[in-house]
Amino acid sequence: MIVGVTVFLIGNVFAAPHKGDIFRLKQPDGSYVAVKVWGDEFYQRVESLDGYTLVRNSKTGWICYAELSKGKSDFVATDVVYRGRAAANTSLLKSGGIGWRFQKGLRLDKESVRRKAAMAREALRVRIEEPPAPAVPVPPAKSLSAHAAATSSKSIVGLTLLIDFPNVPADVNRVDIDNFLNQRGYDGNGNNGSVRDYFYDVSNGQVDYTNHTIEYYTAKKNKSYYTNPKARHGSRAEKLIREALNALEERGFDFSVLTTNTYGRVLGVNALYAGEVDNGWSKGLWPHCGWFRKKFRADGVYAQRYQITNIGTMDPNTDSPLQLRTFCHENGHMLFFWPDLYDYGWQSGGAGDYCLMAWGGSDTNPVPPNPYFAGAQGWVNTYQMNHDSISSEYFHEANSFAAHRFSNLQNLNEYFLIESRLKTGRNASLPDEGLLIWHIDRYGRNNYEQMKPSRHYQVSVEQADGMFDLENRFSGGDPNDLFHADGNDSFGGHTQPNSRWWSGRESGLAVTNISAVGSTMSFSALKTMVTRKCQVKAGKSRKREPVRGLEGFVGRDRISLLGLISAAGGDLAGAAEIHIAITSVSDGHVVFDESLTIDHTRLKKGKYRHRDKQAGISFKLDTKTKKGTYSLQARNADLTGLACPFRVEIEVGDYYGMSLVDEPVVNGKKPIPIRLVSGHAATPLSATALQEIRAKGSWKYQNGR
Repeated sequence: MIVGVTVFLIGNVFAAPHKGDIFRLKQPDGSYVAVKVWGDEFYQRVESLDGYTLVRNSKTGWICYAELSKGKSDFVATDVVYRGRAAANTSLLKSGGIGWRFQKGLRLDKESVRRKAAMAREALRVRIEEPPAPAVPVPPAKSLSAHAAATSSKSIVGLTLLIDFPNVPADVNRVDIDNFLNQRGYDGNGNNGSVRDYFYDVSNGQVDYTNHTIEYYTAKKNKSYYTNPKARHGSRAEKLIREALNALEERGFDFSVLTTNTYGRVLGVNALYAGEVDNGWSKGLWPHCGWFRKKFRADGVYAQRYQITNIGTMDPNTDSPLQLRTFCHENGHMLFFWPDLYDYGWQSGGAGDYCLMAWGGSDTNPVPPNPYFAGAQGWVNTYQMNHDSISSEYFHEANSFAAHRFSNLQNLNEYFLIESRLKTGRNASLPDEGLLIWHIDRYGRNNYEQMKPSRHYQVSVEQADGMFDLENRFSGGDPNDLFHADGNDSFGGHTQPNSRWWSGRESGLAVTNISAVGSTMSFSALKTMVTRKCQVKAGKSRKREPVRGLEGFVGRDRISLLGLISAAGGDLAGAAEIHIAITSVSDGHVVFDESLTIDHTRLKKGKYRHRDKQAGISFKLDTKTKKGTYSLQARNADLTGLACPFRVEIEVGDYYGMSLVDEPVVNGKKPIPIRLVSGHAATPLSATALQEIRAKGSWKYQNGR
């Protein structure tokens, strides 16, 4: 049994992002004003309801209209106090009464935002989450269904502390909060189910998360003590939660009934406090997920991690904190150690509205976690595609607990996950529907939007429109992000976006023939060959200087090729020969064409080596290594007429692989980048296919060709 503790309060910090959520903040005279907030506990931008930037005056404490500093590195408070009304008063007019004094939607420069967020994180000494281990493959199944068998349900029990203050009594009763957390089929505040319902649904029935909801504890001091903006953020939250935990222990609560990890740490401690957040700008009791600096110990277990937020009021003009998205996001941190997938600098979208741990979709019906995080918990079955012997059609049932995986065999921390989504149920608030292709790098970070080998997202959505809005602008996604037949229906080495690894190397993945959006989607994945290195050297009777291509030469030439191949042991075992051809694409001139008879006595555990000294040919094929390698060396070839681009083709039984050398060949030892073209096929390339190569650098495998 797993038991957690839920307390609506906050110390060392992670939080859920806010994207224009309405809060009521307190002015020095005790009045409250409604504002919109973008950001989290590390960086916030606050605006009036009609879009003017606000900041709290550090000298007077009043929330005022803001202006940019000269260097656009900070907001500066003006003398005009925000009263919570639309900007239709004379104090906002320029002198002379013509035009507004302030501009709407002010923004700081990117580096200033990043610096502020980094300083806040350092001040809070946030513990960086370790990303979950790569998802474990399951036995092959070409058709992935939502009805994969769930393991027995795991019960997680959490504790929710309810806290009010001598001067701010609670106005939301315990039963309403308990229903929000635990009631099956809950629909209060417009929510699609309770917190318990959400985690049960997105875990394929494998997690039953409930909370002990304790009667209100009244804090020792008035609320203003805990919300003091001069105190280090998180310090008063930790003190408040400790008060509540100590009082609960004195009342005889048995903490050992709560679910712990193997070290005895209680998994879930949530704290909810009465009233509004009051401060804003990440001060006081602003909602966050944090760590106690000193463990709370009782009944043989200890509490250290917590999340805290306000309960709010029944005021219909504000966004109720009793909504699923933020609470479930914070518990994703606590229960499963999932990191945030949004940009802490608020300059890009991260995983946007495609994952709970980024923007999360709807407040009342958040989207599920991505299949990388869910797979690490065992909620999603993952089918490894790399070593399929024959390219074929794949099927995926929309919104199912399964994903197809294509791994980087030189770096198993990086891979693609392919699934299909429909905007129904828990996925109703997705920006788009269709085939969703994720690019995963376990050691990336989702506040790195640069899309560079050393700085890129941990969890990326491959956006079908090729606009990269999730990286290039503040966006949660749009209706053109996913793949389907009526839009972008292919994803390969030279499409936009492309299937290359972050290093820039070809992955060998080419997804084509993507079907229309539907309850079950299909696609073809070409099993391809990727040539890593190519060396060409002219024979001794040829000219020695480097040339662009080798046209016009005569004599014995040498060519060496080395690369990856997805042929399987079954292809070798059932084949009589290996056919190898090297052909200039521009005119179809064949410069090397050899069929090697397979000596099956040399075939051992998927490895085969052919050597013909007289012909000067050496060929190796290893289908059992993780990389699936091939090498060819022809020392007595006549490469007259060879010119770039040229294609290298290998046929073994019904396996057909091709790679394309598309840069000038240079006489000597120079490796050249190779471009992927196709995968399995039963017949040679047609004239139409060659036209496609010339036009797009790629060829679609279809109709069994």
